[in-house]
Amino acid sequence: MKKLLTIFILLHYGICFGQNLVPNPSFEQFDTCPDFDGQISRATGWYSAENTPDYFNNCAVGYNWCTVPSNYFGYRTPASGDGYAGFIARWGGSDNSREALEIQLLTPLQTGTKYYASFKVSLGGIGSSNCGINKLGILFSNTAYSVVSPITNCNNCAQICSDSIVTDTVNWTRLTGSFTADSNYTNLIIRRFNFNSLTDYILLSGAQCGAYYYIDDVCVSTDSAYVYGYNYTAIHNLEKDNSVSCFPNPFSTQLTFSLSDKVQTTVSLRDLLGQQVLRQSFTNSTTLNTELLADGIYFYELRNSKGTLKTGKLIKQ
Repeated sequence: MKKLLTIFILLHYGICFGQNLVPNPSFEQFDTCPDFDGQISRATGWYSAENTPDYFNNCAVGYNWCTVPSNYFGYRTPASGDGYAGFIARWGGSDNSREALEIQLLTPLQTGTKYYASFKVSLGGIGSSNCGINKLGILFSNTAYSVVSPITNCNNCAQICSDSIVTDTVNWTRLTGSFTADSNYTNLIIRRFNFNSLTDYILLSGAQCGAYYYIDDVCVSTDSAYVYGYNYTAIHNLEKDNSVSCFPNPFSTQLTFSLSDKVQTTVSLRDLLGQQVLRQSFTNSTTLNTELLADGIYFYELRNSKGTLKTGKLIKQ
């Protein structure tokens, strides 16, 4: 009986210990598919705490601004699942030219408890998003901000704030941190914190810094290992992935895609700039001739009448 009780206690606290306090952490759930910019509120639970952060999902077929993986700010496959968000971190020289997104936690934080947090970001690669910056972070608060009552600028006010300058426009970078709660905070706000004068940046092109970031896989928990290795996994995505194979990777002169189901499917291949370089429709398998493609990184998308089956990254060498 004691052994059973011990096992129950360990399982119970193990599950609680590894719980993500952020609902809809990968922006998978939505009430309406996005069809333009500034629609973060269409991702269930998320809303604007300042200006007009964006929502991207591969359900947005035909809406080039907010579709996945190719959209207005670049070409990015989700870190996991089918969607992600995006926000302006800096635009020109104004401290007010930035955006913030917010969500209410599943349960309030407990005063005196140490919490760990992580989220993934990737720098947009098109238009005026031409520099990488630091001071991206999370503010825990008891205030529900809004477009009409936005969060105000502050210096060193975020409990989680990264000193890393993120310039990667291809991969996702995980930002992490920890703090001990000094209040029973109920809300989480993601933003670039600190004034422009106290924010470091690396200019990639042009003369004035403009930084737009995609964001995915937000996690807050008391378990550091769980948070720092967090990857959102949706059951329906696993089911999709199990029916698809792509080989070889890296590839050279040929690239083969195959499906377990005989369903009319289209594969498209894009380069780092989001330009489509190959496209082919097939029902069970197809082999693409890739001899003429330059060496480098490519992104693929498999899509049928029901939507996107799978996206991923490939390397030609």
